[in-house]
Amino acid sequence: MSVLAELDKSMLVLKLRKAREHKRRTTGRCEGPKPYGSLPEEKPLWNFICARRQAGDSYAAISKALASQDTPGEWSKDRVRGVLCHGLRAVPTLAMPA
Repeated sequence: MSVLAELDKSMLVLKLRKAREHKRRTTGRCEGPKPYGSLPEEKPLWNFICARRQAGDSYAAISKALASQDTPGEWSKDRVRGVLCHGLRAVPTLAMPA
């Protein structure tokens, strides 16, 4: 009986692995949360952060700029770095105010 259970588990693991590999090939991602900036509402804020960083601003300067614009959420230099380096979600999904 246990041999059948092991075989069934092995087949299920193989099936799931193939499904994850297929999804990774077709979409580029399969597991984990979507990185910050992947949702349309986050794009303007993501673009602002990237532009400021490419202009040479420090993480602290970017976080101060976000705070001065009344951007939702708390933006510390560590959160800005996490968003840029790791795609971490830092604030609720809201667009940058105009």
